[in-house]
Amino acid sequence: MAKPVKTWRDKGVDVAVWQNERGYMITHRKTYKDKTTGEFRESKNFFVSEVPVLVDLLQQAMRWIELNQTPAANDDVPF
Repeated sequence: MAKPVKTWRDKGVDVAVWQNERGYMITHRKTYKDKTTGEFRESKNFFVSEVPVLVDLLQQAMRWIELNQTPAANDDVPF
């Protein structure tokens, strides 16, 4: 499985930057521990109180992309 080129994590929220031949992509998720089973689970749903953390991590990812993107990269190609 491919690995992200850069990741950020804060308070159970993860943001990752991936790169392929078409450019950069950003993914996000939340990791939490299930109180019933004790297992770690993933979610893409966020409580309102978690949104500022997500926004901050997304901004960090965008700054990283802006600093590392080459002029030849084209991540505006529609999927």
